[in-house]
Amino acid sequence: MHRFFAFISLLLVFQGSLSSVHAIPPDQQTYLIQLQHHSRELKLAEKRYWHILLHYKSTLTGEWLSEADGPDFFFSPEGQTNPEAELEATLAFLFSDIARGRFKQPPICAFPARYQWIKEQLNINTEYLPHVECPDYEKFLKLVNPQAITLVFASAYINSPSSMFGHTFFRLDQKTEGPPTPLLDYVINYAANTSTDGGVMYVLNGLAGGFKGTFSIMPYYMKIQEYNEWESRDLWEYRLQLSPEQIQRILQHLWELSNTYFDYFFFKENCSYHLLSLLEVADPELDFQSRFHVWAAPVETLRMVARQPSLVRDVVFRPARSTHIRFKYQQLSEQEQQWFHQITQQIDNVRLPEFEQLDPARKAAILDTISDYLRYQMAEDKNNRALYQEQQQTILSARSQLGIPSPPLEIPPVTRPPDESHETSRIMLGTGMNDGISFMELGLRASYHELMDNTSGYSPGAQIEFFNLRLRYIPANSQVQMPQFLLINVLSLFPMDSVFRQISWKASVELYQPTYEICEDCLLFRGTGGIGLASSQEWDHRTFYYGLLEMMLDYGPALPENYRLGGGLRLGTMTDLTPRWKLHGFLYTQVFQKSSETVISEGVVQQRYTLEQNQMLLLEGKWQEKHQEWSLKFGLNF
Repeated sequence: MHRFFAFISLLLVFQGSLSSVHAIPPDQQTYLIQLQHHSRELKLAEKRYWHILLHYKSTLTGEWLSEADGPDFFFSPEGQTNPEAELEATLAFLFSDIARGRFKQPPICAFPARYQWIKEQLNINTEYLPHVECPDYEKFLKLVNPQAITLVFASAYINSPSSMFGHTFFRLDQKTEGPPTPLLDYVINYAANTSTDGGVMYVLNGLAGGFKGTFSIMPYYMKIQEYNEWESRDLWEYRLQLSPEQIQRILQHLWELSNTYFDYFFFKENCSYHLLSLLEVADPELDFQSRFHVWAAPVETLRMVARQPSLVRDVVFRPARSTHIRFKYQQLSEQEQQWFHQITQQIDNVRLPEFEQLDPARKAAILDTISDYLRYQMAEDKNNRALYQEQQQTILSARSQLGIPSPPLEIPPVTRPPDESHETSRIMLGTGMNDGISFMELGLRASYHELMDNTSGYSPGAQIEFFNLRLRYIPANSQVQMPQFLLINVLSLFPMDSVFRQISWKASVELYQPTYEICEDCLLFRGTGGIGLASSQEWDHRTFYYGLLEMMLDYGPALPENYRLGGGLRLGTMTDLTPRWKLHGFLYTQVFQKSSETVISEGVVQQRYTLEQNQMLLLEGKWQEKHQEWSLKFGLNF
């Protein structure tokens, strides 16, 4: 009797599914009922691979919710929250040839990964299924035709909010009969579809999931042009060790994802997070996405992939155009560097008799460097692109007359590979003295990297911090204070030299406790912006010198009229004395309106010693006219 009612219930569910599809012959109906019954017996809807394919995640209440947000991705109206309903609806639709998805294909063609997995799990007799052709899908497979997949990391581009943390994408390494031709390969890219490149609404939409994120396919040379040429970002290529079957599963699922989109969130559901799902489709033993709960920085996802045993085969560094130029320029003698500047300032100088008399190999080195520089300028200075193109023709003409090839060039990276970088969250514990009163301090940072952190794997001179909180306990009076809560702190020190001229800048928003007599234990809200110049002693940025002009707005009830405006000058230097030992010192003078303390000056010296990749000691001293403070802290990144 129990089986009878179960059969009736199953039949009603089946009829409901069919009513939304179309009528199919009785023998197929019977077979479909058997398959649905069998899928329940096997509990396929509870299988991890089904959840991976549908992007289901468990919510705080224990329910299932798919991260895919496009309605065309689901066959059941309840598909986004009900794995079993979606599985049974998918089974029913496999018996139809009704067009589905972005390219209006039969379900078997629109969702090849689901179809393949269900067919294998239930051992489906395909004679009961409609015979369909999938020309668009076959054309896609023939186009990309990969024999391997490479995970590519584009280093951080601090001048763009969407690229401040770097970017990752997959390259599909095509099968070739000759040597590899990576420039002709295609890439899998996941990105937000935005209508603007900046502004408050851009940031708010990125934080609140206001953009739709989609996967796309494009030639690799376009990404090289975008990152290496236009944005001067080094690329790191991590070739993955995947079997042909795993690559095939990635392509099948990638095709399915053309039928949906994901709400894009800067901090978690971003470019890197959803790429991880493709690796889980390839190998369900990999469990990457569940390790990210609040944010997923690209370098964190890269580090996780690189640390997976036997997943990465090798790593290749592809330097940016600016990295090419810096390296080549450093290889020139002082006289050759003068020729570089004479010719770039007046292109006709390439025809001077004195230049013609140089050794052909050295002339080639100078002209190669100038050619790279002009290509860089074409990307940077779009208003004068035609002029630089004309100059490039002159240089290439002179270079071709030499009739000698350029020697092989191996450009070393500025820093270690990004997978060797430190973890981005940090806790700090320390102690110190403030005006002779001892204190203990706890620091918690959500993300990501500051100047005094271990630089290995990060861009030198770049700093991005989110939610950095410092709490201080004073044993003498049992008080707990909050000296500072940084909401965001961004600093870009771009070293200027005789070739590159770009300003440095900073921006920060924080709550802080003044160390001077404006109030007792009060907090002020501060927004700061600044611009300036920086230089480095060596091309690898080991020693920085910088100066920044800053403007700040303080707000708080302790201030006259609740606010004050100020300006400041910051002069500093920072050097890596050894790979583990860094020294940073700066002088800072602030001038305020509407304040009894109109001029405030301080000097700060910091020393960091790296114990391990994620452990450091920080010794810091601060001096103001009436106050002194020193502290020693231990930092642990995690």
